[in-house]
Amino acid sequence: MRVDRKRDRRLITRTNCEAKLRVYLDYKTSRWKVYSLRETHNHELTPPTDIRHIPKYNVMTDLDKSQVDDSLHKFGVRTCHIMGCLMAQKDRYDGVGFS
Repeated sequence: MRVDRKRDRRLITRTNCEAKLRVYLDYKTSRWKVYSLRETHNHELTPPTDIRHIPKYNVMTDLDKSQVDDSLHKFGVRTCHIMGCLMAQKDRYDGVGFS
């Protein structure tokens, strides 16, 4: 094993946060109801400027998909140029909604 290829250990990012949301399905009304909620966090929450990095919020709209697939990608436009085109339409990088 080569010593120069050894990686440093990653920082431990777990915080054992106590925040919790418990829900249950009320079969009579067929609706989800909150059983308990604990909102206290023992860590900083993600700032709004970094939400776009969370996979759940990294989504393409159907209109963007059709534009990319049918118009741009089909005619051989490179991915970096497609992103530039979408950024120009939305006026900023954060407006695109995906990376």
